[in-house]
Amino acid sequence: MSSLASFDRSNPEKPDCDRVLVQIREYHGERYIDIRAHYRTDTADDWRPTRKGISVRARELDGITAFETARTILTHRKTA
Repeated sequence: MSSLASFDRSNPEKPDCDRVLVQIREYHGERYIDIRAHYRTDTADDWRPTRKGISVRARELDGITAFETARTILTHRKTA
């Protein structure tokens, strides 16, 4: 898997804690969104991925967006 782009969601107040990377990756010609916690190794700036995370095919994001839209509508109806 090669990383096409990444976004670091680390906590600047706790630089030695796990950090979360959001990456766009490609594997066998298919693009994935990978959201994964990384930990710092004994060497200074070496971060390694943990098993804590999820990879979603980019083409499946429409389904996730639809789920979020439905959740927002249901939440709005409960408060109205």
